[in-house]
Amino acid sequence: MTKTKGWGWYPPRFCAELGRFAFVFADVEGVAGELIVVHHGYAEMMKGDWSRSGKQWIAALRECFDSPNFQEMCDALDELTKTRNLFMHGEWSFLSDTVAMVMKRHHDKSSQSPGYEMADNITPEMIASQTQHLIAIEVALGNYLGDKMGIS
Repeated sequence: MTKTKGWGWYPPRFCAELGRFAFVFADVEGVAGELIVVHHGYAEMMKGDWSRSGKQWIAALRECFDSPNFQEMCDALDELTKTRNLFMHGEWSFLSDTVAMVMKRHHDKSSQSPGYEMADNITPEMIASQTQHLIAIEVALGNYLGDKMGIS
């Protein structure tokens, strides 16, 4: 039996772009992790605090370079981490093959109550654009890693 639209059906273009986004984000995390380890030394890797969440590894990454460009890149990566969490942990509603919305529940620590994050009018092209931004960050992180290792 062939499945058509219904439970368990996802538009192919969304699947492709979300998958690509997830793979590239994992690559970015890998390069960022290498930079953190090279900057802080391997003792930092043994503590493991920086690898727990986006906030902690972004904070460890920020310490690698003081330059305004690097800090701006970390700001952009922090925002893309939030996007990643929404995309990967959210509940998707496909309004058509080319437009979707996503909602993610979370626990608001400050008010100790449930909260929601939503985004609408998401398109495969928008996801592809976010992926291109991630690729640019990955290239920049690789350059920073080369600088830190003295091989650029």
